Amino acid sequence: LKETRPKSVTLVPLLLVCGNHTKEDIAGVWKTELEKQGYQVNVRMQGLGENKAIRQLYMEHIKAMLKD
Repeated sequence: LKETRPKSVTLVPLLLVCGNHTKEDIAGVWKTELEKQGYQVNVRMQGLGENKAIRQLYMEHIKAMLKD
């Protein structure tokens, strides 16, 4: 971020599920720290498990493991 200095950043958790702890850390601590440094911060609080393509990928892996 220091090299490219974008005006705004979007925080996205790379977790399957977003719980309260995730929300507090990302929407709270990280967002606050970045805003202090002058960034406009957007937060996309959506776990990877809410993404249909990710769910399908998980299912493919589960099916492949069950065949073994």
